[in-house]
Amino acid sequence: MNDIYMSKKSVLSKLSSEEKKKLKKLEKEDAITLEKMLKAQSAYTKYVRKEKDSLSLKARKLADKGFKYESMAFKSHAKLVKYKELLKKKYSKK
Repeated sequence: MNDIYMSKKSVLSKLSSEEKKKLKKLEKEDAITLEKMLKAQSAYTKYVRKEKDSLSLKARKLADKGFKYESMAFKSHAKLVKYKELLKKKYSKK
């Protein structure tokens, strides 16, 4: 939780239990989608290096799966950043 978006401890201490719960949920979702993306991209890279054929049907399917998870990871991270910015704006001193 302590990164550049939520660096102030004063902001973290003011969060309600629902906000903390939602923040933890979004962070967990972000971590899971990132892990899935890395796994899918790694599988594609290993396959292409082993088979030396990036145009086969299996390679294209693995690449598509990697792009799908990459898109999901970017969306989940964007939601997390947006929520952190909202909390920071709501609770930071003016």
